[in-house]
Amino acid sequence: MPRPLRPALIHGTYHITAHGVNEEDVFRADSDRRFYLFLLKKHAARGGVRVLAYVLMSNHVHLVVSTADTNLSSLIQRVHGIYGAWFNRQYGRRGHLFGSRFYSDAVSTDAHLLASTRYVHRNPVRAHMVERPEEYAWSSYRAYVGVEPDGLVDPLPVLQCFATERSAAATAYESFVLERTDLAGLLQSINSGQRSTRDLVMAAADLLNLVPTAVDHRTRGSPARRLTCMLLQRVLGWTPHRIASEMGMEYAGVVSALKEDNHRGERHENERARFKEILALLDGAPQAVGSKTGHV
Repeated sequence: MPRPLRPALIHGTYHITAHGVNEEDVFRADSDRRFYLFLLKKHAARGGVRVLAYVLMSNHVHLVVSTADTNLSSLIQRVHGIYGAWFNRQYGRRGHLFGSRFYSDAVSTDAHLLASTRYVHRNPVRAHMVERPEEYAWSSYRAYVGVEPDGLVDPLPVLQCFATERSAAATAYESFVLERTDLAGLLQSINSGQRSTRDLVMAAADLLNLVPTAVDHRTRGSPARRLTCMLLQRVLGWTPHRIASEMGMEYAGVVSALKEDNHRGERHENERARFKEILALLDGAPQAVGSKTGHV
């Protein structure tokens, strides 16, 4: 059965992820990365696309791009098609270089934009390739913090979320990328109504090292959603009814997310272990986080 057509990606900002077929490397040398960035810069400029952030890993790429009227699917297919053919000639291989479809995530808020660029720039650190993000040459992070200019990336839409003055914004962004999530403080703000549960889902995704997806509370099977429900219940004492109301979920969905018996298999065992680590960070913190109101 043929796959449904992908909706045209226009009029917005998107987090794009593309992996090598069968997780094979798509970059074997620095010259490969240089040619990929050359193609991206050339075709993005032609199509009026702004590249807000990028990182080139060994077997995949992350891009955060903004467009007014260009079909991003055509842009990515063009860049990856030309690059894939060049790569095959360079290394004597055949067939597709990138996997079937690239992943695209619409970025609809400033908070989601910041979470997406932070995820992109922390990727080499998360993969244990470097200790600090500025040590990795093949990402846009250096352009953000002023280490090295970049003729491809436009960091202003992100930096302007922090300050109007460039150096102050760069310093604030660096702190944002390097800081650890203040989970207790975030939960306290949510309990007092100053922050939303949407912010907690994004924080949960960050703690679980997940790509910041569309952060839809209702996405079935989302580890970030399950962790959010657990935190709201176990730390703040919220009832399933209140969690459902605040997160825009069905009551049955919340109950299912909270049932550990529903999450079996190796992947879920790993998630459970990580959940326990995160919950352990909050041991003794419920009083500091907020009172257990039990509101429905």
